[in-house]
Amino acid sequence: MELADNREKILRELGPLRWLRAAAMFALLFPILLTALLVLAHKLTRNGMSFLVSGAPWTHWFWSGLFYLMVAGVFLSLLNLARQCPRCGNGFFKRQRLKPEDGLSQMERPGIGFNINGFSRKCLSCGLRIDGSNLDAS
Repeated sequence: MELADNREKILRELGPLRWLRAAAMFALLFPILLTALLVLAHKLTRNGMSFLVSGAPWTHWFWSGLFYLMVAGVFLSLLNLARQCPRCGNGFFKRQRLKPEDGLSQMERPGIGFNINGFSRKCLSCGLRIDGSNLDAS
């Protein structure tokens, strides 16, 4: 009974984590993709989309809105980095253990080690997937 309650608690706590990650990704990527599509349409129509940069007041609001949506995405991404994994208690998108078993210090290790990954689909400390599909596999 207690194991089932703990499983339900972990799945319930993963819900806001998934929502916040999806909102951050949308707010970061939508302005970039929309701008790329508008530039492509402008090129394909041979300056047919020039009304978007005409200087009319609504264009200022349009481009400012896209910029502030992207700023909101950065803010949501930073909020998401503060979220804890419901299974291990460490930061979900932050690696807590740095694999010291090789005997090398951080400066002596070759390559680049990433300890923060906001795009990850699993906890960087315990490996719990963001959808909870591997919850039963400890």
